[in-house]
Amino acid sequence: MMQTRSILLVLLVASLMSCASSRSGRGVDPELREQLDELAAGTIAHDPAGVVEWAEKNRRHVRDPEVRAELDLVRARALDAMDRPLAARAGLAAAWGHVSPEADGVGGAIQIEWADQEYRSGERQKALQRLDDLLDDPGLYRTHQRAALARLVVIAEALGDGDSAEHWRDEIGPGSGRLITKARVALMPAGPPPKAPKSQRGPIPDDPREILDDIQPRNRWRAAQMRSNRDPMTSIGAITVHHSAMATPSAGEVTTQLRRIQSLHRDDRGWADVGYHFLIDPQGKIWEGRPLRWQGAHAGSSASNRGNVGVCLLGDFEVTRVPRAQEASLNRLLDALCGRFGVATREVWPHQHYRATACPGRNLMPTVTEYRAGRAVAVTGTTTGTAQESQRTTED
Repeated sequence: MMQTRSILLVLLVASLMSCASSRSGRGVDPELREQLDELAAGTIAHDPAGVVEWAEKNRRHVRDPEVRAELDLVRARALDAMDRPLAARAGLAAAWGHVSPEADGVGGAIQIEWADQEYRSGERQKALQRLDDLLDDPGLYRTHQRAALARLVVIAEALGDGDSAEHWRDEIGPGSGRLITKARVALMPAGPPPKAPKSQRGPIPDDPREILDDIQPRNRWRAAQMRSNRDPMTSIGAITVHHSAMATPSAGEVTTQLRRIQSLHRDDRGWADVGYHFLIDPQGKIWEGRPLRWQGAHAGSSASNRGNVGVCLLGDFEVTRVPRAQEASLNRLLDALCGRFGVATREVWPHQHYRATACPGRNLMPTVTEYRAGRAVAVTGTTTGTAQESQRTTED
């Protein structure tokens, strides 16, 4: 999760830099601006404690209230990354105190960050009200208006209010998909700082039916043989959920679609095999993909695939809803994998955690978010993966 928070911190500071540079007469000390540039480039973002120390040191020498607000906001974001939510909220209040009641410029960024932290802590209605109020401010920058609207889309989807989600999506205009993907990452409940993958409680089985006895082995869908360009699976410490982003197959079309995905990955992209370890069809049947003893090719890079189980749901969940049987099997599979290999629920990630993608789709994201937060029903199931990885000739 520290990786996600670092990315968000970079995006936040980049937004603040844009706000500050656009205001005439609001100059920033060149050395301070250079340090902010370094932070935006990520050289400080991987050290939240260092960011806090840096912001506290510099704010003592800054008189411009807008720049002080920038520094307090960066400090609050870093404190949140350190799992210090109360201190982070106090930091936001301090930042807002420099510019209140104006929500133009950095004020809009402060209110959006405040809403993000409220939502991640379970205060959905507070976050919703804050964003609604923010949109009423006539001085709100268009950049912050669109960011707030994207968050309203995500919150409406989580509350099951599809009509409001569509309304806010239309209000964003062109580029809504990219902004909504960023909003989903920003609102994702926080997990603990990343650790080395845990040692599994038992060896990785050759037969997937040792994990769940109704998993359909590879020979049931006539999978092609794996190629040799593969790496052994390391100790399992994470699970990533995808959707196939393909048309929903009927029961009679499932095995054909599985072979199609394998061909796309193996033959077109040159990978060793299908990238996912498990695939779930709309009827809730779980199919073995790549054998679990081999590292997958699904998260986006060799590093993120290491120790990471890929689970893909067949269907395009940007446009269709997840069938109940499919969702139930996802949760059931996640429970089995987490239990067998000692994976924390907060290490169950959507694909968009690792790269800029809509996967696993807006209609599947709430299921993943609820599971990560520990609110999934234990007897219900698993989620799906995407077959639309970028074209590559090496395994990723």
